[in-house]
Amino acid sequence: MRSGFLRKCSLVAALAMAVPLLAVAPAAGGGQPPEPTEVNVTDDISQRYGEPQIAVNPKNPKNIVYTIMSNQSTYECEESGDPNCQFPEGTLGQAFGFWAVPGWFNMKTYVSFNGGKTFKEVKFPNIPAFSNLPNELPGKHKDLITRADPMVTVTADGTFYMAWDAQAMDDVPPLVPPNPLKYSVCCSFVAGGIAISKSTDGGKTWSIPRLTGTGVNRPWLVTDLSTGTIYEASAGAINGLQANGNPAGSVLSSDQDRYVVSSKNGLKWTTPQGLGAHGLPEVPGPKAFPGEEGSNISAAHGKLVATFRGEDPAACEFFVGVATAPCTVFQTSTDSGKNWTRHAVPVPADSSGSILVAADPSTKGTSTIAVQNAARSEFLVYVTHDDGETWDGPTTVTDTPDTLKFKAWINYSPDGVLGLAWRSRTAAGGDSTTPYLVFAAISEDQGATWSAPLQVSKEESPGSDPLWRMGDRDDTSMIILNDDSVFVAWGDWRPGEVQGYFSAIKQEAFTP
Repeated sequence: MRSGFLRKCSLVAALAMAVPLLAVAPAAGGGQPPEPTEVNVTDDISQRYGEPQIAVNPKNPKNIVYTIMSNQSTYECEESGDPNCQFPEGTLGQAFGFWAVPGWFNMKTYVSFNGGKTFKEVKFPNIPAFSNLPNELPGKHKDLITRADPMVTVTADGTFYMAWDAQAMDDVPPLVPPNPLKYSVCCSFVAGGIAISKSTDGGKTWSIPRLTGTGVNRPWLVTDLSTGTIYEASAGAINGLQANGNPAGSVLSSDQDRYVVSSKNGLKWTTPQGLGAHGLPEVPGPKAFPGEEGSNISAAHGKLVATFRGEDPAACEFFVGVATAPCTVFQTSTDSGKNWTRHAVPVPADSSGSILVAADPSTKGTSTIAVQNAARSEFLVYVTHDDGETWDGPTTVTDTPDTLKFKAWINYSPDGVLGLAWRSRTAAGGDSTTPYLVFAAISEDQGATWSAPLQVSKEESPGSDPLWRMGDRDDTSMIILNDDSVFVAWGDWRPGEVQGYFSAIKQEAFTP
């Protein structure tokens, strides 16, 4: 079912020739377009929440899984003088509890069976046992209790998969500021990996987790609906973090690449393959050419799609045959990353922000990417219909063009409607303490034309805690689409602490 957005555009164009001014087009069937819903899913100011992720069951569009990261830092804890909520020198911008308290970061999962009107938290073990893999230590890895960076996806048969950073921490003396030379990101977490669990009952119960074999640091998780293949990508061994839960058997590495694995069932995973070119014999240098600056991955029609920026002329020459940097690399793989076909995307050299990418499940060879201009005030959208050989665009998308856009996401519906969601500072410039609103827009022609941006959040969110100096611990927002609706998730400070919010929007609410 299409939203009728293009049909509205044609109607508006015809009417514009007859009348000088035109009100917003009414919804199909008369009346005003339906308003977005708004739900505070977490509703718990005893903790802070961020980086929400959502997936919608293709077999039951009213079944939604919502997962989000939690954090024990709060204003109340900071003001109480609790040392775990303070930011002493040497903690690298993190509250001390991040280093001293296992499980300081955690995650919660919620399920809806009424289209997102209400959500119920489901039992997900705080200290999950892990099923053994050949490269793991004996035991169930009950030490991997710090959980962060959750991600969720769903296959065409309605099976949900959830991935997260599973970490075991070093022994840190309680309430003693860490030695900044010892306790950095490379040394506090002594073992870990990307954990994955699946649910076949709509998210109510979840399987014993396994480790995928890639390293700890923000997994991306996507499904190719046409093949049923699940792809997961995360950092390789970034700053020495492990991938198999085994501190004794893991090799410490300065490898900054991101690695991808795939599976048909979440149990057996392929050998990790780099998104970049680290470790290839023909690539010189200790760090070679990594692809860790890539954003989300996508997949459709048997092809994995990924993007990243080449940061120096040698890298750009190697990847896309252009000896000028930076360059934006678009790549596809039909064998889970063993081999890549790469092309340059003609984005401006000063483009900024993450490179957002989405593959169209309704049209072979079509993918859309979005970057931001240098001022981060608008999105530049490009589309390819031949797997990256040629590109159309850019089309510009923005709400108010003089404000900063951040924490954006892009996705296709199964029938080819494209959605883009973002947060927008409500003042020119601004930093993480500046209030913001959440917007979304949709396109029915792979990004060539767009609806007017729709304000998703009903009111502006206050800015984040000024003590949160590392990306305000809420790095992502999310947009998902099905055949008639758009679903958006974000972090919002209106309740006094950042909470996980959700909105369900009918596609007909988006006007030309």
